[in-house]
Amino acid sequence: MKYKRTLGYLVGAIMAGGLIVTTLTACQSTKSEVIDNQKSINIKAADKAALEYMKAYIELDNKKMNELHINEYEFLKEYNVTYPGASDKLNGRYELFRYDLEEGSNEFYYKARYYHPGTGGKSSVELKMIKDKKDGKWKNYGWAWGDTHNLESIVGDKKPIQVHKWEGERE
Repeated sequence: MKYKRTLGYLVGAIMAGGLIVTTLTACQSTKSEVIDNQKSINIKAADKAALEYMKAYIELDNKKMNELHINEYEFLKEYNVTYPGASDKLNGRYELFRYDLEEGSNEFYYKARYYHPGTGGKSSVELKMIKDKKDGKWKNYGWAWGDTHNLESIVGDKKPIQVHKWEGERE
């Protein structure tokens, strides 16, 4: 009789322990899924902001570029938009690459190569996109960031993720 009661307690303790372990594992799995989901949302928002910045950069649209910068700049005072509508004529003729250095979910580096409809030639821009702490939007770190920093020395041998592949002819 005594053995049955002890065996019952032992079986109950094992089952309770198994239930606790299962619950903790499920909670950990859910937590990592939430983190992965948030990172995916951040990546999509950063990709979209980088593309919007590239388009504003092609048109040299002062207002849009300032909306997508951490700091405000006076680009070309006499022009609001230098090449109006030029980004609409891209027709997919651009490549966009993202470098995730895993320095945090609030910073990504980009390189864009594109056909510039306004000038008729190829061009490129390098961006450091960060999440603005003030409004939570993705913005470029600085005007002409790629001219004052060496993207290759920052990313090293890290392979980029291609966000958009060039469509159509290469001019």
